[in-house]
Amino acid sequence: MKHPCEILYQFSSGKVYGTEKGTCRIIGKELTGLKFDDWVKDTFTDYASLFPGTIISNEALFCFEESSPLIAQKVKKVKPQRFRTYTHIVVNDSWYVLTKAQKKEIYELIINNDPNVCVISDSGQRHLLFKHKVGTWQFEDQFIHRDKEVLSKIKKVGDTLLDNNFSKAEMLSGNYIQHRVLKYGVKDWRTAEDVLKQYRGSAIFDLAIWLSQKEGETDE
Repeated sequence: MKHPCEILYQFSSGKVYGTEKGTCRIIGKELTGLKFDDWVKDTFTDYASLFPGTIISNEALFCFEESSPLIAQKVKKVKPQRFRTYTHIVVNDSWYVLTKAQKKEIYELIINNDPNVCVISDSGQRHLLFKHKVGTWQFEDQFIHRDKEVLSKIKKVGDTLLDNNFSKAEMLSGNYIQHRVLKYGVKDWRTAEDVLKQYRGSAIFDLAIWLSQKEGETDE
């Protein structure tokens, strides 16, 4: 099975960063790139996610870029962009680079397809793609077993509660402001909460609520 960095690298036109041969610490295969110790910075802390090896491959280096003209082109920016800022979804032979403002598009891509790669970034501050497990939905550092039925069920309730002025913080915590409950109707609120409480605390719940939107809300 291809590593997610290998899948993304196919879109790079074979960009070469280095010619040092060895085992890539990111991908775990014999590849070509740069000496890992020459590349890695003191701020790197994800050693637990690495393989034994001596290099970081061209495939991995592409996905760690901090100044990518290709990402800038895909998101229609003038200045080169950081890979880690964005959500990355690969469906068949198409690579989508999205911001967290594009929740509707992200949801439609994962609910209507089975992406090869699905790495959803909220903070935009962390390198996530190199840890990805192909075949899962990844939301920040959480790996989620794909269950479209459950995701859709939770999101539908989340959308409805947002339409009725509840907040995502209330749904995530289970602590609701009472005047909102009374205004919405205790019976209807209880029906919604009975669905949410089954999944609260799970990674798929966090993702579904994150994806929830008010009716008519448009992506920025």
